Amino acid sequence: MRCPSLSNRWRIRFRYPLCILQFSRFLSFLLLERANLVKGAPETVLRFGPKSSLPEGKCRFGGIFFAVLSSHFICLAIPAVPDEKSPYTWGMNREQEIKQLQGWRRDLHQIPELGLQLPLTRQYLEEQLKDLDCEISHPIEHAVAAFFDGGKEKTIAFRSDMDALPVREQTGAEFASLHEGCMHACGHDGHMSTLLLLARRINEIYKDLDCNILLIFQPGEETPGGAKPIVDTGLFQERNVAAVFGLHLWPLLEKGAIATISGPMMASATEIDVQVKGKAVHSARHYEGIDALEIAARFLQEAYRLEQSLPASVYRLLQFGRMEAGRIRNVVADTAVLQGTMRAFDQPTIDYLKNGLDQIARLLEFETGATISFAWSPAYPPVTNDPDLFEQIQPVRKNLGVDILDKPVMIAEDFACYQQEVPGIFFFLGTGTGIELHDSRFNFDEEILLRGADLFECLAHLSF
Repeated sequence: MRCPSLSNRWRIRFRYPLCILQFSRFLSFLLLERANLVKGAPETVLRFGPKSSLPEGKCRFGGIFFAVLSSHFICLAIPAVPDEKSPYTWGMNREQEIKQLQGWRRDLHQIPELGLQLPLTRQYLEEQLKDLDCEISHPIEHAVAAFFDGGKEKTIAFRSDMDALPVREQTGAEFASLHEGCMHACGHDGHMSTLLLLARRINEIYKDLDCNILLIFQPGEETPGGAKPIVDTGLFQERNVAAVFGLHLWPLLEKGAIATISGPMMASATEIDVQVKGKAVHSARHYEGIDALEIAARFLQEAYRLEQSLPASVYRLLQFGRMEAGRIRNVVADTAVLQGTMRAFDQPTIDYLKNGLDQIARLLEFETGATISFAWSPAYPPVTNDPDLFEQIQPVRKNLGVDILDKPVMIAEDFACYQQEVPGIFFFLGTGTGIELHDSRFNFDEEILLRGADLFECLAHLSF
């Protein structure tokens, strides 16, 4: 498929004989000033040959011109910028698009909202979409879906999350959150802005695409999960969605880099509460009690041995981060609570760990007379990129320089719920800051969002 490269190569045409050397020097001097007028041209391809060898409508004159001496020719180097005939809209007004992205992202950053109730965010998105040629709906109360109906049989979906986190912002930014104790510390403001720019681009080309386009702005990704309720409405069946794509900002990648992987990419995650009930007595008669604190400590050690019994090739995580027990120092604790998280990429591993923890608990109950109970939070499924769809997008991946991750990551994402409905691919977009997700200092340069919009626009040209 045709998909422009974002590299910094040049299309070279041998155009003029040496006899016009002086004129070419003069022309190149005058036109060098244009270098500052067309920045960020997304495609430049090194190619030698006559004009007839170049794709019709591939580029127009613009950007940086300069003369290069050869023994017989003068070379005119021209950055390739998509013109009106190109199927891609990027490269047109890149600086204007950056300003749009900054405006959207910073507006949204100031109005963070939690969970599934996002009235201000929904209102803002609707305002930005209202003048576009799309049908706006709300599959669940504060979700926003924009459908560009090109009259095609199938639809490609793109998803952004909308919700923020209960974090007190410490970025010091001029556009910091106006909602005390609430912050877009996971980049969802950037995800929404990327999809808004995609909407503007799709509005210009959707009738020429092979599929309809559905943009989904989803609440509740952090908690309690908004993807499954949207899927349960039947939206994907109603719009005949053939594939779904999404991305997440990722601080551990270089600025503007994009990465993904075939198969498992992000873990299934569930939170665990373990409660141990014993018997309280004065420490002087500890032998008459049932020490919930000691039993909880034994449970913790056995749980870690269980996790370590799996081979290193099995990606998983079992970690407890909080323990609380007892009421006073000289009384045997009658209760203890352990809180942790479990993550894995396949159901057999999840079942192995769950069953193993239950067996540890039953054995400790038998030995001590304590009672041990579990509370498990609902788990997001693992994000698993469809291998067949991954092969189909290889031209896009290679042309845009999308990297392959070394291994899956242990964080969770409810984008997985869409992938259980239709084939899907998830991507990471690097911020290059190293500031972790959910950090009160989380921030990024909005210019990287152009890369996300370019990726999505390219994927919108797929055919199913």
